[in-house]
Amino acid sequence: MTAQWITNVNVLNVRTGQYDLYNVKIDAGRFAALQTAPPSEDAGVFLDGKGYFMLPGLIDSHCHIMPSYAPLFTAAGVTTVRNTAGSFFLLSSLLEAEETAPSPRLYTTDRLIDGVPGLWGETSIGTLSTEDEALAVREVRRQASLGARFIKVYGRLKKEVMAAVVREAQACGLDVSADIMVSTEVDARSAAGMGVKFLEHNSGMMQALFPDWRYLGDAHQYERVRQCDMPWAKIEALCEHLLSRNVVLVPTTVLFDQMARKEDHWQPSRVEDSCFASFQEQWHQTASHVEPSKYQLITEYTKAFTETYVRLGGTILAGTDAPIVYIHPGYALHRELALLAESGLSPLAALQSATIVPAQVLGETEIGAIEVGKKADFILLREDPLENITAIDTIEKVAKSGKLYDPQELQEVAKAKENQVTEAWYHERIQEFEAYMKAYEQSCE
Repeated sequence: MTAQWITNVNVLNVRTGQYDLYNVKIDAGRFAALQTAPPSEDAGVFLDGKGYFMLPGLIDSHCHIMPSYAPLFTAAGVTTVRNTAGSFFLLSSLLEAEETAPSPRLYTTDRLIDGVPGLWGETSIGTLSTEDEALAVREVRRQASLGARFIKVYGRLKKEVMAAVVREAQACGLDVSADIMVSTEVDARSAAGMGVKFLEHNSGMMQALFPDWRYLGDAHQYERVRQCDMPWAKIEALCEHLLSRNVVLVPTTVLFDQMARKEDHWQPSRVEDSCFASFQEQWHQTASHVEPSKYQLITEYTKAFTETYVRLGGTILAGTDAPIVYIHPGYALHRELALLAESGLSPLAALQSATIVPAQVLGETEIGAIEVGKKADFILLREDPLENITAIDTIEKVAKSGKLYDPQELQEVAKAKENQVTEAWYHERIQEFEAYMKAYEQSCE
């Protein structure tokens, strides 16, 4: 493979926030040199980077991806995603994709583990709904054997079953991620006490402050909380406790902010609406049941939790929950970074929460920074996001393992894939999963 050079480009050291004017050599899909000396004219293929800002490829640390819209993440500069529940059988084409494929890298779990009744329905390819501790423990072992990178638990799981899942996951060398927004038994303190590593959506923190609060409660319940002054001292004490347990928060502020805005929700400016056509009907149907005032309160508290945790030195990862209502795959991460900046993070800290920090937390040592030897995942921007974090949407080029893409090209790839996930395709994956589960269960007898 011929070496590539991006010349005279402003390269961000995402660890320090310093830009250096470099000639960047990319060879065999990795950063091979960052140098001030000009390369020789016959050294490879050249792209003039003058005036551009080079940043590491972004990482969305909370989303739900499918092959049909995966290129939209890459088009938005998201070259790695942490898929927080799904199915290996639905994601096989992405997991087996080439390094330079127009889809992001996957750091994924398998199906989520929930209680009864499961919030997302009965046991299926995407959910295990159970009150059986032994079955939940066996599910952890199954997912570990399949290659899950972590285990996801959900809010209707009984406390003792969740604790057993955490113990088994730790025995398998896996961290546990919890979405306990709807939990009535487990709050952030008790989850941390069990050993839960990640609190998705900053979940469980409201219950820790207001034990009678319920995410699915009525408007009167939300109004009672709204009438209270923000309990900053209690928030700080809670955050200090979580920090002592090395908990990682994934706020997904954009999820709540979008629902709080409802019809006035944020929309990406550099992508055609047609790229999201397959989501529009579902989004509008879901939004019809949304009460914006509830989500205004949740947004306010989510920002308060984030601001306090960061100030105390806690770890935050940027995530979106795409493609939930009005959460545009890939592009919603741009909005999340702006909301993190509104929550007290500097532009650099916001960028770090979507690059080097998740790479370190997840143990992905080959991504997250522009450094010699790392995989050449990067974005070229026309404007400096350290000056204004919203400049993150001025993407000119995206590279994955050194292969350069135009965002518009990737948007077209996504449109072409839109109809590939058909009912027949999905049914085939279900059959594969059911055959696998039958064989697995027989092996456990």
